[in-house]
Amino acid sequence: MPSRTAPVKLVAVAPNDPMRYALAMNARLASLTTSLCAAFVAACSPTPRPTVLEASTTASSREKKADGTPVDDPTVVDPEAVTTPALGAVEPLVVVTIFTDYQCPNCKRMHDLAARLVDRWPDEVQVQFRQVPLAIHPLARQAANAALAAHRQGRFACMHAALVRSRLDWTGFDAPHFDRFLEEVLVPHCGLDAARFARDLVDPRIATKVQEDWKLAGDAEVPGTPTVLVDGLRARLWPRAGVEPQLLLNALVRRNLREAREQLAHGTKRIELPALRLYGNTGDEELTLRLLDAER
Repeated sequence: MPSRTAPVKLVAVAPNDPMRYALAMNARLASLTTSLCAAFVAACSPTPRPTVLEASTTASSREKKADGTPVDDPTVVDPEAVTTPALGAVEPLVVVTIFTDYQCPNCKRMHDLAARLVDRWPDEVQVQFRQVPLAIHPLARQAANAALAAHRQGRFACMHAALVRSRLDWTGFDAPHFDRFLEEVLVPHCGLDAARFARDLVDPRIATKVQEDWKLAGDAEVPGTPTVLVDGLRARLWPRAGVEPQLLLNALVRRNLREAREQLAHGTKRIELPALRLYGNTGDEELTLRLLDAER
């Protein structure tokens, strides 16, 4: 979808007025950067579609009706809800949780690894994203809010990918210029209702959801971003000299899939499997329920 960008305005300012000259140059650079970012996102970040679902992690713990259909459709995001975005299997055998910060330099690599998991095991692995914007990254919280606001319109996958891929372009912005970048570049790129997105971006319920993810990270003893849990246990992917993180993550997931399939073969119900496995690994009922967005 074409991106709407404002033309670059050139303003003649006398160089002997240093303050006005500096302000004008900053305005020119910000406008030019926004235009370049729009071109980059349009050319290098085709709008992705979630492989199986874009919904809440509650999909993994919902009860079913007598006819076998879910009580709630797990592929539909409630427009007023604030849920945890998840990609991958509707009824997973393995749950991968990523605690992320959109300004974190190392998080992009983790997002790439996670995307390959969903591509490889779309019917068995669910990847959920928890927002942990660090205080040292001034735009990370607004980026997290933007991702959750897009999720309300069923477009988390697109906003997530666009934020990750264009991080180097927007990370140097101040807050007003970042808001403009969201409005003029990423919102049209992802086909979002702009007015709805603007309202959701400042919805206090979304801010509360980010705080809940922060608390969950603390309770799960997450040391920083990115951190990955596989069925509730921390995956130690870095540093391992000579071993690719993707190979380590694949090996962990493959092992857990093998164990989960064995449990299925011995009669465990698939819908109960995520909670049983997470509780078996953490020994913490409350943490298990929170990782699955389930209610008691």
